Amino acid sequence: MRYDTILKNGSMIDPCNDRYGKFDVALGDGKVLAVEADIDDRFSKQCLDCTGKMILPGIIDPHVHVSEWIGGGEGHKMMASRGVITAIDATGPAGEIIDNLLQKGSGLNIGWLNLIGFSLANKIPNPTPTEITSALSSMMEEGALGVKIMGGHYPLEPEATAEIIAQAAKLQIFCTFHVGTTNTGSDLKGLIEAVELARTAPLHIPHINAYCRGCYDSPIAETQEALKILDKERNIFSDSYLFRATGTSGFCRGGVPESNVTKISLERGGYPATEDGLSKAINEGYTSVSIYCGGENQLITGEKALSFWREKNTIATVSFPINSMESIYLLATAKNPNGKFIVNSFSTDGGGIPRNTIVSYGLALVRMGAITLNDFAIKSSVAPAAMLGLAQKGHLGVEADADVTVLDLETGKAVLGIALGRIIMVNGTVVGSGGTVLTTETNKNRLKNQGVNWQIVDVSQSLGRG
Repeated sequence: MRYDTILKNGSMIDPCNDRYGKFDVALGDGKVLAVEADIDDRFSKQCLDCTGKMILPGIIDPHVHVSEWIGGGEGHKMMASRGVITAIDATGPAGEIIDNLLQKGSGLNIGWLNLIGFSLANKIPNPTPTEITSALSSMMEEGALGVKIMGGHYPLEPEATAEIIAQAAKLQIFCTFHVGTTNTGSDLKGLIEAVELARTAPLHIPHINAYCRGCYDSPIAETQEALKILDKERNIFSDSYLFRATGTSGFCRGGVPESNVTKISLERGGYPATEDGLSKAINEGYTSVSIYCGGENQLITGEKALSFWREKNTIATVSFPINSMESIYLLATAKNPNGKFIVNSFSTDGGGIPRNTIVSYGLALVRMGAITLNDFAIKSSVAPAAMLGLAQKGHLGVEADADVTVLDLETGKAVLGIALGRIIMVNGTVVGSGGTVLTTETNKNRLKNQGVNWQIVDVSQSLGRG
C-alpha cells in the first residue's frame, strides 16, 4: 500500500485502542491507514522521524473564540502553533467563522455553535417556544453544530432557558449553557439551577472554573460542591480550563459594561461596574486587553491597552485574573470512585483570546504527577471527541481521521500538528492554511459554492447519545 506520510520511531498513546509504546503510523487520503511496530518507509511519499517524541490523537478544544465579535481570526494560528487540531467556536456566526477560516485559517478543523442568549436577550428576556424553535431551526440550517445559551453574560428567564435546553434535546443537537438566568448569575447557584433546568436532557456546561470563584464560600469549597453536583448528573457534560485569567467582552453601552461577567469581574477587583471603572482597571493593570502584536494576540495592560480599548470604542476582549489556581487544579484532576474524570475534558475558552494552554499547562500537570499521559490524552482528545460526537476523531485506529499531535515531553510543547493528513505545524511554526469546516448535512451545498472544505458531523451522536 502507498502512503502519504509515515510517522516513524515515535511513542504512541492511544487510549481508545489500548495502544501504548513504540509504533509507526501511516497516513493517507486524510485517514490513518496503518499502525504497526515497523512500517516500511519505501512505500510513503514522506517519512517523519519522531524519535523521542510522543504521538497522540489530535488535540480537540471544545470551546474557543475565532469570530470578530470576540477572539478574532488570529486564533487559528495561535491554536495551530500550540498543537490544537480541532476546535469549536462558541459564538459564531457562520459567516464570520467561514470568512476567517478562508482568510486567516491555519489548516484546523473548525466547527461552531450559534448564540441564542445574546440575540434573543436584547429583544425580550423570555422568548416564546415558537421564537426559540425558529432560532434553533435557522442556526442548524446555517450548519451550526448546536446552540450556546449565553446566560452568564446575557441572561434569559429560567423558563425560556429550560425551553431551549428541552428543544435542543428533542432536535438531538449539541447544547451548551454558560450558566445564569435572570434569577441567578455565573456562579455556583447558577450551576445548581442549570442542572435543575436541564432535568434529564443532555447538556454541556463549559468552563466550570467560572462558577467556583468564591462568590458564596471559598473557591475550594465551591469547587468541591460543584464536583459533587457534576458527579451525580449523568446527563451533564463539562469542561474546565487551565488558566488564571478569564476572557470576556469590554464593550460598554450607556457608560456600563454590557456583559454581566465583566461587571462581576470588576466588582471582584474592587472597581465599580461602570465604563469608568473598567477604564481605571485597565490603566492600573488589573484588567488586560487583547491586542494583536508580535504576530498574535497578547494580553496588555496600562496606557497602551487603555488607548487601544478607547480607539475601538470599547469593542475589545478583556481579561481579569479571577480564577483560583486551587480550583483549576481540582477541576482538572478530580476523579470519581470509578476512576472516571468528573469534569470530562480540558478546554481553553481561548482561540483568539491568548490562553491556548492545553498542551503547556496540561503537560505541566503530567510532570507534577497530578495526571498521567494517558489521562492527558483522554481529557485533551478522547473525551471532547466523544462529547461532540466526532466518531472518527479522538483516536488513531485504522480509518480514523488523520488528526495527530506530536509532543516533545522535555520541552512540554507540541512539535508537529497534522489535520486530516495535512501538516499544519512544525516545531511551533504554522505551515497550514485554510482548513476544514465541521458542519451538518444541511450546510453542505452552501459550503460547496464557497469553495470551502467540509466534514459532516452527526450531531445526534453528541452528549452521550452515540
